[in-house]
Amino acid sequence: MEELAAKGRIRPAKLAEAIAKHLETLILEGSLRSGDRLLAERDLAQRLDVSRPSLREALDLLERRGLLDTRRGGTYVAPVLGNSFSQPLVSLLESRPELTSDYLEFRGFLEGAAAYFAALRSSDIDRELIHKRFSAMEAAHGKDYALEEANTDAYFHLSIYEATHNVMMLHVMGSLSDMLREDVFYNRERLYTRKGVRPLLLEQHRAVHDAIMRSDPEAARAAAEAHINFTRSALQEIEKADSRLERSLYRIAPGQAISAGDSKHDQPPSLNSSVSSDRLPDPLTIPLASLLKSHPETTFDYLEFRLIVAGMGARMAATRNTAQDRQILKQAFDALVTSHQKDDPGDEAHADAEFHLATYTATHNVIMEHVMRSVFSMLRGDIFYDRNQLYRRHGVRDLLLRQHKAIYDGIVNGDAEAACVAAEKHILYTREALQESRLAEQRLDVALRRLGRDSLAQLADREP
Repeated sequence: MEELAAKGRIRPAKLAEAIAKHLETLILEGSLRSGDRLLAERDLAQRLDVSRPSLREALDLLERRGLLDTRRGGTYVAPVLGNSFSQPLVSLLESRPELTSDYLEFRGFLEGAAAYFAALRSSDIDRELIHKRFSAMEAAHGKDYALEEANTDAYFHLSIYEATHNVMMLHVMGSLSDMLREDVFYNRERLYTRKGVRPLLLEQHRAVHDAIMRSDPEAARAAAEAHINFTRSALQEIEKADSRLERSLYRIAPGQAISAGDSKHDQPPSLNSSVSSDRLPDPLTIPLASLLKSHPETTFDYLEFRLIVAGMGARMAATRNTAQDRQILKQAFDALVTSHQKDDPGDEAHADAEFHLATYTATHNVIMEHVMRSVFSMLRGDIFYDRNQLYRRHGVRDLLLRQHKAIYDGIVNGDAEAACVAAEKHILYTREALQESRLAEQRLDVALRRLGRDSLAQLADREP
């Protein structure tokens, strides 16, 4: 009855908390983006029709959560995935530019999925924005200004991520897009100035645009994947041309062609030290975690994102795993079995995460592994849902273990199709189990309220 009483209390939210909730919702949905500068305090208070002291308190709350950054010049929306997401990638790509191929591979299937969902879900307003961004790209193309065209390219893709109406897709791909605009992955202007590339890129974007406008998901997916595959091929050609030029320069002046950093003793930082450490980022350092924690409905955006990545990741792991990968996978799966036998849901949930991270390591795609490590750090922090509660549901643990066994078998046996199907079935089952768990909680709440209704009303004389 104490639990019922607690649930029945109605407390008005403080105005500052209500303002903070409103602003964080705008950040979550992408209406306010990383790097946006908020209006001056006086103007913002007037726009929101609130007092300045309440607004100031709300802004302070959001800054403490890492969602806003106040510095000289004003208050800005902070990068929602935080420095723990971008900085390791920036450092790694500076020393290992060949990892651009990993970025394009990872982006390829996510770009296809984004175009698919945009064609399926976009509203009239979404399509209007996509069309506006494509028109800006056409205008930049007509002016023959490569850098402006490259920037309009990035914003065109961002409008597609927004039209998916999946916040995980929006923020992960939006963060990668921000890095792209800073030329972290490759020099976009150089790509656009290569002879014959610009017209082809424009026509590829047109194909994506047209498929979304006519709500054709499969055509949109195919066009988006073809676009990324072309970009990847074009960059490989540029890289080959650069290598040929470097060899020619070396023949002309061999002593001057080697920079101090080219010594065989100057090795780039290893992948293990830069990205794949055993220690996951602290979810409290990821501002997006704060957003997702206060919006439990985004759990299903997370699971949809996982579904997209899990199948492709399992397929890649099955075709690329090494003997060392198989050993790590075996250790991770054995730990999962051991925790299952101990009947410890918390330990088993932890082993579950370790197993999945081992599968992403076996993809040998650094970008995929890094993104999923960031995502799993939030999963471990119960940002998306209470994993222990899921594991305590009758029959769930046994089913999950069998699903993990199917994924493991598919990967170590090199059966890409079986691994992909098993991984996707696992995520779909998790989604169904969570939906059922939440329905059960709602039913329990209703039952408790019925049990305690005598605390709110006088029971009829006929009712004992």
